[in-house]
Amino acid sequence: MPACRRSMLGTLAMAAVLLAPAAAFAQARVLIAPSTGVGFVYDDNLFSAPEGRTIADAIIRVTPGLSASRETTHAYWFGSYSFDAERYQDNSALTTPMARQTGSVFGRIETSSYTAVSLNAGYNSSITPAELNLTTGLFTGRTRGWRAHGGPEVKRLLSPRTSVTATYDVAEESLVGTTSRPTRWTSCLRTT
Repeated sequence: MPACRRSMLGTLAMAAVLLAPAAAFAQARVLIAPSTGVGFVYDDNLFSAPEGRTIADAIIRVTPGLSASRETTHAYWFGSYSFDAERYQDNSALTTPMARQTGSVFGRIETSSYTAVSLNAGYNSSITPAELNLTTGLFTGRTRGWRAHGGPEVKRLLSPRTSVTATYDVAEESLVGTTSRPTRWTSCLRTT
């Protein structure tokens, strides 16, 4: 067989493997969804000042984002990310291209017909930390704050009506210019 024919057959075989229908690859389904939001906000008290010393402004907020997921018969993965860009009409010094950021991931794998393992994590950042509800949610002015969390969950079916679920979550939050809040651990064991 001539070398060019062997090369052509090899190329066709590789193309057949790469272009095989999804059923040959455990029927994986992949979704990618970009998004964009535009909003107009009027704030009559930007800094939560006492009456008589308030500053108002009109704000244009643009929020691009991206979500993606992959699903097979025994696993599901999802992730998303978005950020807010803000433009202030009268107080241009407050204009911020990354006013807020939000990202999250979630994964779930069925290790058997009785057991599922999940992982959940997220990150939020804002120039208005009260939005993150750092401990009290009180207004702290315009300074960058962030919060991150994540942890696993294991669920085991004991019978058709009974299951045991164990969860664990770690969270940390901080304001720029301060030390971060102590890491919080939360765990739970429940039966249903």
